[in-house]
Amino acid sequence: MKETSRKKHVSAEYVSITYQTHEEKETDVNIGAHLLADACLDRFDRALVISADSDLNQAVNLAKNETTNKQIDIISPPGRMRRNSAAVYEIPKSKLEKTLFSPEIVESILRKG
Repeated sequence: MKETSRKKHVSAEYVSITYQTHEEKETDVNIGAHLLADACLDRFDRALVISADSDLNQAVNLAKNETTNKQIDIISPPGRMRRNSAAVYEIPKSKLEKTLFSPEIVESILRKG
């Protein structure tokens, strides 16, 4: 999936700045569409969707309802399970630190919690 960046303009009473930032564009839509397509085309038996974003809940429910024998669960990153009531499990910080992700990625995930 493609990451995009764009310039943002922010202003307050005495401050006005423009800066460049990375912004996800349509990531949830892409994940949801691929999940549903892959489920309908029988490309998996079990899917784990790792996200704290409840925007994916409808795609997960639709994929479950439109297929048979698919186990699809939402798993939350550390410290973010409360953001999505449909999450069935939260990845412990200690497990995340033992993954093969680079230290920068692990730190980025933990900062967002």
